[in-house]
Amino acid sequence: MSMKFKGIIPPVSIIFDENGNLDKDGMKSVIDFLFDRNVDGLFFLGSGGEFTQLSTAERKEIAEFVIQYVDKRLPVLIGTGSTNTREVIELSNHAFAHGADGVVVINPYYWQLSEENLYLHFDEIARAVKGAIVLYKYLLRQYRTFYRNILRS
Repeated sequence: MSMKFKGIIPPVSIIFDENGNLDKDGMKSVIDFLFDRNVDGLFFLGSGGEFTQLSTAERKEIAEFVIQYVDKRLPVLIGTGSTNTREVIELSNHAFAHGADGVVVINPYYWQLSEENLYLHFDEIARAVKGAIVLYKYLLRQYRTFYRNILRS
């Protein structure tokens, strides 16, 4: 059964300390603030773009922390997009193993992929990841558009 997401699910900025490490107290404050405002879910490691500057290990650390802290009070979406299909799969499976309700995957944003290669990217992810996958289209930063036949597949 697929997860249904609805309502207001804001992208949540990741808070870092002065040394560039995850500021867990700062993150708790932001999460609690949004929870108190009755949002319908939380989306981490996505629209803010900070994920492009983080290592895989840092992204996993953040995902583990926010999923654990939210503790099923709200649905949690974790951005797992990358220019590397294998990394998307690794990060997505990691997020689900730690209790994420869904993952958000942006199409590869650096290279211009053919329709066939874009299809193969998403198909490989869909086959390797068991859980809700949200395809994310950010027009200002993507070279290719989504194709209707890819989404229908």
